[in-house]
Amino acid sequence: LAWRNANSTDIGPFHIEPLEAFERLELMTHDIRFLLRGYHLASSDVVIVGITQQCLAELGEMPWPRSHYAKVIDALSEAGANLICLDVFFPAATEPEEDAALVKSTRDAGNVMYPVFCPVALRHYSRGPFYSVDTLRTNLPALTEANTGLGHINIPPSTDGKCRATPIAIQHDGYAYLSFGIEAASRFVELTSRKGTKHPASQALLLKDLPLSPDGDYLINYHGQHVTFDFCPLHKILQGRFPKELVDGKLVLVGETAHGHVNADLITTPLGEMYGVFVQGTIIDNFLTGNYVRRQSFPAALLMSILVSLAAGLVFR
Repeated sequence: LAWRNANSTDIGPFHIEPLEAFERLELMTHDIRFLLRGYHLASSDVVIVGITQQCLAELGEMPWPRSHYAKVIDALSEAGANLICLDVFFPAATEPEEDAALVKSTRDAGNVMYPVFCPVALRHYSRGPFYSVDTLRTNLPALTEANTGLGHINIPPSTDGKCRATPIAIQHDGYAYLSFGIEAASRFVELTSRKGTKHPASQALLLKDLPLSPDGDYLINYHGQHVTFDFCPLHKILQGRFPKELVDGKLVLVGETAHGHVNADLITTPLGEMYGVFVQGTIIDNFLTGNYVRRQSFPAALLMSILVSLAAGLVFR
């Protein structure tokens, strides 16, 4: 994809809509659209493997031995998962045999993605067209060499603290890292096509007609949390107690869905707090289904705000 060109200074085919006046008003009507629509089911191609409270009860408090994750990768690979995406960081070395087990499973599977992350608020960096950052948190070098792809998981908040968009890419040390969800969706389509099945999203990905914010960030079309995705707790994968057809041919996301440690991966969204793995799953679903949300024009936002105000006046009168 053209997005991968780290030296590009042109958004190219992406369409950036002009900055609307009364941004907070527009953000409010943007969120109301989610509430009016309600929850809906995600693409059946996406499966979430969650680190749940039951996992913590079964396996003990985190961090876990990295051989646990290695066995999960092995089990998912053997069950036929097309792409395995770990929304989990492994930045520092631990026991050599544990690290080696994870690296080996990642390399043997040949279809495992890992995240990268800029720990500094992105508003401090310039764009051109991507955020060019000087700090990037990555996984073990051996793990980075063994995986099939990387993507960033930064989702900076809007002015009111809610996360509605993710940068298409961030640039570091001469390389542009696509959003984790966007990278995962494009790789899944590519891997599916290699197996002789053309995924319906392949044409949409080529067109790249994406809904972007005035800053050029991708607008996330939220549709709910865990109830919208096929789901399995991680400990059941580790123990081999899951139906193989659940993940066969699927894109499997592995991530935290419980308070396993102090810095829980919780993100404030228009639909409330949501674990990061569900946000990444939503981005992937948006791309695989072509189900996007776009910014409203100012007249439409103004009309909606008037109707909401009238309805509120009638209710609270």
